[in-house]
Amino acid sequence: MPSLPSVYSIIQFPAVTLASRSSSSHTAQIYHRGKLSKLREETARLPGYHLDKFIQGRESHFPQGSSIVRNFSIHDCRHFSLEQEISVYIAPHGKGWVGIVWLDTGRDLGQDEAGPWQAKALQCESWEVQFQPTVQRRPGKEPNRLLQSAAFLHINYGQHLDHETMAADSFYALTDVFRFIAFSEAQFLNLVQSALDQELDIRLLSQQSLQKTAGLWNLVYNKQVLDRHVRRLEEILSFIEHHHKIVDWPKAVTSISREKSEKAARKLQMDYSDLVKRSCTLRTDFDNVMDILQNNAMIDESQKAISQAEGVAKLTRLAFFFVTLSLTASIFGMNTRQLTGDARLSI
Repeated sequence: MPSLPSVYSIIQFPAVTLASRSSSSHTAQIYHRGKLSKLREETARLPGYHLDKFIQGRESHFPQGSSIVRNFSIHDCRHFSLEQEISVYIAPHGKGWVGIVWLDTGRDLGQDEAGPWQAKALQCESWEVQFQPTVQRRPGKEPNRLLQSAAFLHINYGQHLDHETMAADSFYALTDVFRFIAFSEAQFLNLVQSALDQELDIRLLSQQSLQKTAGLWNLVYNKQVLDRHVRRLEEILSFIEHHHKIVDWPKAVTSISREKSEKAARKLQMDYSDLVKRSCTLRTDFDNVMDILQNNAMIDESQKAISQAEGVAKLTRLAFFFVTLSLTASIFGMNTRQLTGDARLSI
């Protein structure tokens, strides 16, 4: 999104693709072995390298129509997500308007061998990586290919919209894009909620401090990803609320078309308001759970300190007797004149 709402000629929508790897993988317990952070570090640099190669135009690595991945996040030992963008340019043209749409989703991501979503980078088998569909699925495709639902957004686009209103109102024409992004964000929030619930598992709270520390860092990581999504959702909601003030965007003229456009805008505003509310509530829940884990870890450390203090107290009581006896034995064991022969020593 641009920094100023008065220049909304190009808008960018975040598109999220969720993916998972099979729980049968030997890496399914990677979190419990404390290696999840290391895996994140190893894959964190790959999206930047992937994007740099694309910008530099290395056709040997990126043929025409290749997909672009902006961010890659590993949420837990099984689930990860890819963040891409849908860019839209709207401008008046004659008596109508023209719109250009760019999608980051293109060719099958499985063709990019250097991507962090590949089985090699995720330390698992290729058949274990599965991409989850969003809103729509293209029929007849192999389930083991890394295809994304956003690549099929153009299929039957606007099927449930009024074509006359679409031709007159540019915002109304983007309704399906807004709805697609809303559905993908809703699925993302469900995934993050699941990751949060996992950290609240009673078994984790009863584990050792090392596991609790790993869980705390996992929460921090997911909250950072969530914060990024919250900002984008708030930007989209602000755009929907003020779209009628954008001068350069053509709007419906007839009362019927205007009513349809306003009705669609109200539905979108309701959906995105709910998403923003959910995400903000989820962000607060993350803070609360992190406080719980921190307090729980502090209690564990306090219990360790108490246990150590009790051990020191026991050692002190033993020392009170044995040090005294040792001192007495040392004195009487000295080869001095007062302690030998007929000499008397009063005690």
